[in-house]
Amino acid sequence: MLVLVCALAIALIAVCQPWPSAVDGDPYLTRVSQHDLELEREVSGRLGLADQPPTGLWQLRAVRAQEAWAVIQSRHAGQEPPRAKVGIYDGFMSTNHPDLAPNILPETPREDWRAVDPKAFFGLSHGTGVMGIIGAAGGQGMHGTAPRAALLPFTTKSSEHDGSMTGALRFFAAQKARVVNFAIAVPWALAEQRAVDEAYDAGVLVVTGLYNADTDGVAYPAAHLRTITVSGSGPDDRAMGFGWGPLVDVVAPGTGILTTGMVWRVGPVVFGARYLPLCCNSAACAIVTGIGGLILEHDPTLTSAQVEKRIKLSARKVPEMGGAVWHPRYGYGVADAYSAVTFDQRGPAVSIAQMASTGPGEIGIGGIAKDDVDDAGLDPGRERDRHLFGVPMSNVERVEYRVGDGPWLPTPFVGEVRGYDRVFSVRVRSLEPVLFRAWDTAGNAGQEVLFNPTLATVPPGPSTGSG
Repeated sequence: MLVLVCALAIALIAVCQPWPSAVDGDPYLTRVSQHDLELEREVSGRLGLADQPPTGLWQLRAVRAQEAWAVIQSRHAGQEPPRAKVGIYDGFMSTNHPDLAPNILPETPREDWRAVDPKAFFGLSHGTGVMGIIGAAGGQGMHGTAPRAALLPFTTKSSEHDGSMTGALRFFAAQKARVVNFAIAVPWALAEQRAVDEAYDAGVLVVTGLYNADTDGVAYPAAHLRTITVSGSGPDDRAMGFGWGPLVDVVAPGTGILTTGMVWRVGPVVFGARYLPLCCNSAACAIVTGIGGLILEHDPTLTSAQVEKRIKLSARKVPEMGGAVWHPRYGYGVADAYSAVTFDQRGPAVSIAQMASTGPGEIGIGGIAKDDVDDAGLDPGRERDRHLFGVPMSNVERVEYRVGDGPWLPTPFVGEVRGYDRVFSVRVRSLEPVLFRAWDTAGNAGQEVLFNPTLATVPPGPSTGSG
């Protein structure tokens, strides 16, 4: 009798299943509602992107993700762009979803269903949805913000590893993840600041959110310094009003973001939905995490501070901010993938620091190359941003020199100053004028600098010795 009752229950669920999109092979776009398409058209028109083909994902339009993808492809023309390793700290993540499986890394820790809290049953799709917004590969139709991201989920539901924030940060650092998503907001510290700092210095940038409520209450891990805190916005770029105050760094789309859902199969019966909406700050947090991944695809040499600074300074200002650099409900503005990827348009500056005779008919010329620094867009009163002052937009890739009308030649690096300034030194067997120029890792050439050894009065500078 019990078997018969169970069979009837499964059959009833199969017949009454309200989620037809869970069927294998069902085209994704056929499940996009007319409302979703209207939102996308509204955003596209406002941002001047009305000629783009529809996707039904208004959030991709709002952050200009597709435009960022095109820039990255152009930057790496002729070769495959690097994949950014992105960590996700969450629970119940379906790594076999067809839009996620191609991007899931094999280092993913195993989820342990013995650690399931029964109260969490109704939130089983949260981690899966966050992953989809970040990096759905588009295999069955849906693209995430960074569809080439290498996803590294770290489940909180396991009895085999330390599921704390500190344990996750250590795992992500050991696996060399670069941007990680913590879609959590609680009133107590989840880790010591030292653990966050160590991960940050190792290249791990934490993106997190605030409470899904109209409050400016302190939340963790957002309250930890050297993290990026995100709140949600709507298709009109207006803040949703969920989570605001001194911790907000940027806002991003958070209203009804369609994403990957959790699906189980029992024989012929499918439980769950392949695509579901995810709301509010979790969705916004995932979008900014994806933008961080795109920045690193474009330039994998950037540090955590450089990625963080680009996200903040490239955010789109809105009228509601009243012309302020930073606003308690918008932070620095609406996150924008295209602006973040293309934010650096100037090459490094070169300055000559030393000249000395190094032998008969030979002189040594040494100098410093540093990429441009833009601190005007930062709020000098925010403690959260103090570590970003003086940080350049990109890194120096190479310095070249040319004697007279000769060819451009590489100049060796012999050290660095403050981790960003590159010290170079070259020997030339001529007193002819020498041209110098530097390139950054974003592909920009700086202004050429002419150095005439016969006329130069060289200011004192740092030693060009090694180190």
